[in-house]
Amino acid sequence: MPFPRRAAALALLLSVIAGCGDDNPAGPKPAEIYGLWTATSVVYVKKSNPSVTVNLVAPDTTATCAINSDKSFVFVVNRAGQPPDTTKGTWNLDGEMFEVVPSASPLTTWSWKCDLSANTLTLTGADMWYDFNGDDQYQPDEEADNNTTLVR
Repeated sequence: MPFPRRAAALALLLSVIAGCGDDNPAGPKPAEIYGLWTATSVVYVKKSNPSVTVNLVAPDTTATCAINSDKSFVFVVNRAGQPPDTTKGTWNLDGEMFEVVPSASPLTTWSWKCDLSANTLTLTGADMWYDFNGDDQYQPDEEADNNTTLVR
């Protein structure tokens, strides 16, 4: 192969490799997600049986999330007749990945794929646990994916 064709082929190969190595795909900018959000769904999908799902948002249950510019968040679930269930912590946005670390469990990180469209923030795929059988004990078969939709 003559030198100019080899150089062109090498340049093309390097540009393809550089494009494939993008560890920070496009996603919303942090300033675009600051504010108070209302959950329209907070769905847990049982990993061992994906047909089993629970949506925390129901006629008697609401949820809100404040995503603050100081990288703190407050997620509150309000169930009728019960005290609010509040989770606080810190958050980070890396491209399209939204990560939170709850203050009560600083060794835990939940990560969602994040999509912002107009006034809807969609978070998908965080690895979590959910007490599907309601016995207040988390069992290995209660691993779940969390998918949450927030609006403002």
